[in-house]
Amino acid sequence: ITEIDILCVEIAGLCHDLGHGPFSHVFDDKFLAKINPENKIKHEKAAVTMFEELIRANSLEKRFIEFGLKDDDIIFIKE
Repeated sequence: ITEIDILCVEIAGLCHDLGHGPFSHVFDDKFLAKINPENKIKHEKAAVTMFEELIRANSLEKRFIEFGLKDDDIIFIKE
């Protein structure tokens, strides 16, 4: 395990719940189930979308490069 791997896991851990609505799983299980019975909205997908937007909106690509992160590392974080 490299230092970059550790950094990726730390970032992924911090961003893990980005896609949850208020009250976390209660929101997902109760509210989303009522407004979207087919359950096509998943908090995991929403978290990746929000992570990508945070990167874009805050120009974090440059910061990631400064820390030695490459495109494959960003994919690893998203997975």
